[in-house]
Amino acid sequence: MLRFAIAFLCGLSLAAPLAAQSDDQPIVVEGRSQKKRIDSFVSELTPAPATEQLGKFLDPICPAAIGLPGDQNKQVEARLRKVAAAVGAPVAPEKCTRNLYVIVGRDKNEVIEGLAREFPAMVGGVSKRLLRQLAAAPGPVAAWQVVDDVGTDGMPLGQARMGGDSTPVRTVNTIGSPSRLKSLIRRTFLGSIVVVEAKALNGVSTRQLADYAAMRTLAPTDTRRQVTLPAESILTLLDAGKAPGDAAPSVTWWDYAFLKSLYATSNDVAAAAQRDQMKRVVGKVLKDVPKEED
Repeated sequence: MLRFAIAFLCGLSLAAPLAAQSDDQPIVVEGRSQKKRIDSFVSELTPAPATEQLGKFLDPICPAAIGLPGDQNKQVEARLRKVAAAVGAPVAPEKCTRNLYVIVGRDKNEVIEGLAREFPAMVGGVSKRLLRQLAAAPGPVAAWQVVDDVGTDGMPLGQARMGGDSTPVRTVNTIGSPSRLKSLIRRTFLGSIVVVEAKALNGVSTRQLADYAAMRTLAPTDTRRQVTLPAESILTLLDAGKAPGDAAPSVTWWDYAFLKSLYATSNDVAAAAQRDQMKRVVGKVLKDVPKEED
């Protein structure tokens, strides 16, 4: 997507080294549920209005971690690739154009302002009002996506004028006819960014940070909202008053099932319909959890 200038990177505060932790353990660690808990878990993490569409990566992800010391940036990137592949998200080869960023800095507001000023494409289509809300929200994290709509075949939308000096309207180049159930467009992430304040990472492992980032960047979860989830999630990692040792060591079965369901279902339908599909997938995944990991 964009490459960071050296001058900007030098302005980021490097985090203290994250806790060492082997990456040999399984990606998922726990969970099983009933329908009501599944409904709540999916609904809490997909707050988009019923008639809108849920975004996700349609093109392969290419992660970049910035602001950690030593080789920990590479460790976070590798873990993100592993999680993304496990849940069915498309993953690019090692040499690729970056489109998913995990940025560790001194102050999230400072980083957001720097990106908006120096790299406006990284906040493309994100309103100034939303950026202010992300910066002002409680907690040490801000995440957002740069999105676009494409045809169901992945082709970019065209533009046409109705005549004269009229404002151009976007047109669908995909061959086909829309229906009451399916649209001819899909919402795609052109880029996904999560900013984490360095002071919040004391005692956090690279695996925990990467898995937390996966939940924030692979799905349109909203860092402005305080959610109450009915099952354990890596998303509580950076909650106020919670020690990293008390949080999940990686994505939980619930997190895995949620991301799996997002990438296993089509987003050429309205959010309400996709949520229903996702809940069925989550239920199936949790049903297959080994009994010893209940």
